[in-house]
Formats: sequence, C-alpha cells, structure tokens
Amino acid sequence: MSKRTKNQKTTKNKQTSKKPKLIENPEVITNPEITTNSETIVSSEITESPEVITNPEITTNPETILSSEITESPEVITNPEVITSEEKLTILLSKVKLALKRLLNFAGFTNGEAGTLAGSAFALVLVMAITVSVVNATEIDAPEVPMAMSMADADVAREISDFDEEFGEYEEIIPDLDNTYVDGVFHARKVYAIVVEGESVVFVRSFEDAEAVLDGIANRHSTSGAEITNKWFSEDVSIDKKEFEWATPTFTVDEAVHFIAMGTSEPRTHIIEPGDTLGAIAVEHGIRVAVLEEMNPGLDPRRLQIGTEILLYEIKPFITVSFTERVVTQERIPFGTIFEDTDTMYRGQTQVRIAGVAGSKAVTTDITRENGVVVSTNVVLQEILKEPVTQVTLRGTTPIVFTGTRSGELIPPLESYRILSHFGPRGGRHHNGIDLGAPRGTPVFASADGVVIQSNTSGTFGRVIRIYHGDGLETLYSHNDQNLVSLGETVVQGQQIATVGRTGNATGYHVHFEVRVNGRAQNPTHFINF
Repeated sequence: MSKRTKNQKTTKNKQTSKKPKLIENPEVITNPEITTNSETIVSSEITESPEVITNPEITTNPETILSSEITESPEVITNPEVITSEEKLTILLSKVKLALKRLLNFAGFTNGEAGTLAGSAFALVLVMAITVSVVNATEIDAPEVPMAMSMADADVAREISDFDEEFGEYEEIIPDLDNTYVDGVFHARKVYAIVVEGESVVFVRSFEDAEAVLDGIANRHSTSGAEITNKWFSEDVSIDKKEFEWATPTFTVDEAVHFIAMGTSEPRTHIIEPGDTLGAIAVEHGIRVAVLEEMNPGLDPRRLQIGTEILLYEIKPFITVSFTERVVTQERIPFGTIFEDTDTMYRGQTQVRIAGVAGSKAVTTDITRENGVVVSTNVVLQEILKEPVTQVTLRGTTPIVFTGTRSGELIPPLESYRILSHFGPRGGRHHNGIDLGAPRGTPVFASADGVVIQSNTSGTFGRVIRIYHGDGLETLYSHNDQNLVSLGETVVQGQQIATVGRTGNATGYHVHFEVRVNGRAQNPTHFINF
C-alpha cells in the first residue's frame, strides 16, 4: 500500500572544533643578535606570554629553557613549513565557511540560519574538491592552497578561534511547512486520516474533507441524479485526527477518492472456454484488450485454444462500498391496438383509423450496488404521467379470388440474369428460392397470370410481392427497388410488377424468386427452365 506520508526528521549538528591553545602576543625572535643571554629568556614570565623560538641558534643553553614552566604553556608552533596539504585545504575551507557566515550575518540572518547555510556551502565545496580529485586521479597538493592562508598565520588562528567561540554550536533548521503548499501539495501537521482495518490510507486537510471522500467513493459508482439512502463498508473504516511533529502532504478530495477506488491490482487467471473472445474476456474483467495482450505475449486473439490459461488482473479497491440508491426514471407505456373488420378491404389488408400514442410513467426504484455492481433492485412506486391512446386498425375480410385459370408453364421473372444462389442448403440454412442477379432498375415480370396477395415491405425480404396463380400455386419476388402493383390487383404473365433492387437483407442487386404450392417452398427449377 503506497503512502504519501513520511515525516521529516530534524537533525541537530554540533559544530565542534578542537581549539588550539593560541598565543595572544608571542614574541617571535628572528635575529640572534637581539640577545645572547639565555637567562634572560628563562627569567621572562613564559607562562603568561611565552616566547616562540623559531631559530635554535638564539640560545646556547636549552636546559635552561626546559627548566622553566614551559610544560604548562600553550602549544608552540615551531615550524610552519611542516603543515600538510590536507591541513592547508582544511584551512582554506574554514576561511570560506567563516567568510560566508559573516556575510550572511551582515545580510540579516540569525546565527543558526547563517551556520546552516554556511555549513551547506562548506559541504558543497568539499564534495566538489573530492570529486575533482577523484576524476583527475590526482592529489590536491599544497601549492593549490594559497600560502597566505597558512595556519601558521596567527591572525587566521585568532579568527578561527573567534568563530568557534561565537558559533560553537548551531542547529540545522528545517523550514516549517505547516499549512503551506509545496509543488501544489498542501502540507500540514494536523491532518485527518482515513483508516482502513487499522492502517492509514490517505491524509486530508479536514474532517469535512474526509467525510466527502467516503461519500465520493459511493457517488463514484452511483447513478447520476440518484439519492443514496444507505451506505456501508465491508472493511472497518474510520476517520482519525492525526498530529505530526513535521508537516505531512495531504490529498485533495478527488485525489483521495481516485486513490482508494483504484486500490491494488491482484493477479488472476482465466481458462478459455468455448465461445470466448479476447474482447469478451476484457469486458468481463474490466481491463483493456491491449493490456491482456501485453500480459500474455504470444497469445493470438484469432486462435484462442480452449483450455488455455491466460493471465489477467483484478483491481481491488482499498474500500469496498455498498449502498442503496433511489432512482426515479421515466418509462414509456406502449399503446394497445384493437382491430375493426371491414369487407371493403381484401383479407390481409390493414389500415390505421386512429393512431395509437404511447403513454409515460415515473418509476421509483431502490437499487443496491457493491462497488458499482447491481446486487438487487426493488420497484417501490409507479406514477402514471400520461395515459396511452389505443390504436384502432381496420382489417379486411374480403377474400382474394383468382378467377382465371392456371396458364401452364411459368416464365422467368427476368429477361437477362445470372444465377447467384440455388434452391437448397446454403450457409447452414435452407435457401427457399433462387437468386437472380441483374443491374438495379431491371424490370421484374410476373411469371404467370394471377392476383397480387402481398405488396409491401417485410423484414429481411425488403420490398416484396406475392402473386396467387390458382390451385394453391403462388410466386414471390423480393428485395425489389420499387413495387409497381398493389394488393388485390390482377396481373397477367409477363407484366412488369417491380424493378430489381437490394432492399432488406441483400448484399447486391438481385431478385429472390420463390415458388410455393399450398404454402410450401418448391424448387423453382422444377417449374422453370433457367
């Protein structure tokens, strides 16, 4: 579980320097002609103002000097030339640090702030020096340190002593980020945590924000405009007030809702079953096809093997929220139809006398969801908003009678054609006719004398005409671009009744031609020599 909260720690550093016992007013004897009497040297009060002897030729009696109280005197620098290159580098860095700190003090910074900034600069310079040394694979020699900054210079020693006495101890102060924004993220010491099963998942600014997050988790899965009447969590969820020593980053309400809802991804597997497709599997588990393909390299979506185990994952939110929402929807009430028989129309003909009008109603439903998935529904109220109007349709009762006689052989419905499909099995189904291809608009003719018993649009047939020829024989012509005859109209063999089209379920221009005897489809080639 990822956390955005990590408290910063404050480190207190003590600047400790081993203070050399420095001589305030050393008398440096550089000329042996000043004195030749070693007793004079011994008689001086060397414990208070020791004389620094830099030339051993000044005295001829070292025992006299040793007999004095020099053992209690500060350290005496006897030869500045023995300072190593490392010591000189330290002196240089100390000078830089001291100069920086005094400059910062002059600019108005406190001693602690100045010490922190100067210490940081000191560390930076030191790292740079080490880096340069390593890269060049060379040692920083003494000439790189100006000799004017030698430790043997008493003035430098006095400055460092003053620095240690004035700034001997300082504390690195970490900026106080309480109630501030850093890179767009609000930081605070006092925050509110959403705790799941005893573990803090997110921090927000206020108790109101925490409540808004818990409401937002449910609202994320609810129906727009619905009222949530009840809400509960499967886990132990609480809101706790937290106070930290240092400011911690917080989430906005929207960020927290998204973080909790996305949760973690748990690996799962799926066994491919008959009828499975990669798209269907992706939809079922709420992931994208591209992700499935990436998780299963080498998997061919076009050749899924039944029984193959594929990898996928399931998003597990940090909080499982269940809620009941009350949804009010407006639904259509279909109108009914009543028929009125009339002998002024042929049997099979209909005509609307009063058009029906659908009504409407408001339906109140309680829907229970778990993380957005519907668990149950319950209709609690239905209110009629508008009553439907019943449709009245006239229905013909006069039978269609063919008064003529069956005229021997049938003729093809087209003068010129190409056979696209024969009568019989086709694509796993039975094809009840023969398909004759021709350009759009080609005339379609009646195969024999008869009466039109159907001329309308009907489902997959598109525009269709049926002609009854007597003795139970009828012919059918479908996918027409235009029907040129009407129901009940008498036609003669060879009369144009339609034009070739591709209405209904048709991929190209053609006539689907059927011959039926007593309602059963027959092979047209038994009646016509195509």
